[in-house]
Amino acid sequence: MPDNRRDISRREFIRLGIAGGALLFLPQLPSSAVAQEYKGKPINGMMLARLLGSDALPDPFDFIFCADVHIPFDDRGVFKKIISAANDLKVKFVLIGGDTVQVGNPANFTLLQRELKKFNMPVICAMGNHDTAFEDYADQREWTVRFGASCYKFDLPGVRFIALNNANHILSDADYDLLEESLETDLKKVVFMHRPANFLNVRYDTPMRDDAGRFRSLIEKGGATAVLTGHEHHHAVYKINGVTHIVSGGAGGRLTPDIENNFHHFMLISAGKNTFDYRVEKI
Repeated sequence: MPDNRRDISRREFIRLGIAGGALLFLPQLPSSAVAQEYKGKPINGMMLARLLGSDALPDPFDFIFCADVHIPFDDRGVFKKIISAANDLKVKFVLIGGDTVQVGNPANFTLLQRELKKFNMPVICAMGNHDTAFEDYADQREWTVRFGASCYKFDLPGVRFIALNNANHILSDADYDLLEESLETDLKKVVFMHRPANFLNVRYDTPMRDDAGRFRSLIEKGGATAVLTGHEHHHAVYKINGVTHIVSGGAGGRLTPDIENNFHHFMLISAGKNTFDYRVEKI
């Protein structure tokens, strides 16, 4: 798995982000300066510039989380319905937890970008295994050149969001370093990534490997509020030692047979300093 932080120092990465403006929260800068900092960067950087450079968000604020679109194989036009719902609900932003496309090639990403432009709000993406070259999950070049870094954090009123990259089954040392330091805050902490961890459900065939328990230990000791994932094409919520794990893999891909709650859907989430509420919206 490529280490997106290898070419610059850790301190510089934390200050500026890399190749996509991935680590964006700069509280000392006014919003216009934040927007200028990430002007012209890849998709996640530009989307976060829009989000952080806009008018102050309320506390709490609403956003949508979904995953597993699998363009061009969007079953029954589900993603178009999510776009319509997001615009009608006027949520502040949308998080997509990976597998935006079926295979990470230029043609599919071009189709995806056309769809992302239909949202009236910023859309921020994590990387999934289908967003890679697919034959080789470690080949993440096509996604990276378009979206930028794959592990990053950003802060909104009362909430810190932490994006991690487990497309290749595991988290890299860079992801673990970012996670550990990002959990050191009094804000609510929301982690989003593609694969759910392997301790959630024995029926998951290809979850994130956490055999040593490093991820679980960090999020539980660090007081994470929630972990948002997809990959499994169904809906599930697991509450374990104070952490809410939401699996939401119903944004367009073919549903997983013979498992509970295998319907297309998205999550509507309200978050803030004293709030983390959610509901599933079936499609």
